[in-house]
Amino acid sequence: MTEITAHPTSSWVVQQARNLTIALEDWVKPVKFLIRDRATKFTLSFDGVFNTEGIRIIRTPDTGPRANAFAERFVGTVRRGCRDRSDSPSSLR
Repeated sequence: MTEITAHPTSSWVVQQARNLTIALEDWVKPVKFLIRDRATKFTLSFDGVFNTEGIRIIRTPDTGPRANAFAERFVGTVRRGCRDRSDSPSSLR
């Protein structure tokens, strides 16, 4: 489990990236890319953590208001899928 913060800083985000890359080592299929926004907390150090693991960083467009809508819809779909799966009786076994 990782710590949670309401106000992430760039150093906190870089540490979370390191933690994630360690967790990804156990995955069968390698991660090829990471899609992220252009928030200032995502520094070159953050990108570097993933680049050293061979993960390509894809930043969202500067002025792409529709891009955020697609991302939000995807996240909502994943959340509902996870919630549905965790609520089903077969997942309780």
